Amino acid sequence: AEVPTKTGLTEAEETALLQDHLIEINDNIERSRRKEISLPINFKYRGKCIKREKCGILRAPGKPLLIVLENCDPTGQDFVIEFRLGVDLRKDIVCLQLFKIMQQLWFENDLKTKMSIYHLVGTGLNQGMVEIVKHSKSLSKIYKEESGPFKALAKSQITNWIQHNGILSEEELLENFLMSCIAYCTATFILGISDRTTENVFIKTNAEVY
Repeated sequence: AEVPTKTGLTEAEETALLQDHLIEINDNIERSRRKEISLPINFKYRGKCIKREKCGILRAPGKPLLIVLENCDPTGQDFVIEFRLGVDLRKDIVCLQLFKIMQQLWFENDLKTKMSIYHLVGTGLNQGMVEIVKHSKSLSKIYKEESGPFKALAKSQITNWIQHNGILSEEELLENFLMSCIAYCTATFILGISDRTTENVFIKTNAEVY
């Protein structure tokens, strides 16, 4: 269901409009034979319905949509995706495919690097779906949380955040952090990717960087 464009709406009104239009999708899922859908980003991901109350419009250029789907597996976590409009995702798709190839080559040569490669798919001209990696946060948000207005002066923001949120032993966290940094620094250098900023570099609670 396409959300119609209306001007002069508040953020709350835009969110309510989106959630109202998601009812149609949920109705279509309910009327389907299997009463579930597979997600284009990964056809192994199967959802039973959209959790409308958790969906919204993100504060970012193009106003991407945040969509949350309930997992068909009762023991699995919800699927969270970002639907982007007006953004050409072809370069991102190719880069992720090359990351997967590099990761496979490293493994074949006993280099146990760690790369958290999320799923991404184009669904049309300048539009597509991006998987939101759970249990992660951007460097900019970590700096803000751990350092406040003096983030530029602090030197231990990342360490503090990992220690507060880490789910593994200190040795495992350090291993994950180092090996993921090595992998992504090498891969982005080879591909000439130079847009790594605190806004789009993320860290997971297991200390893996992506």
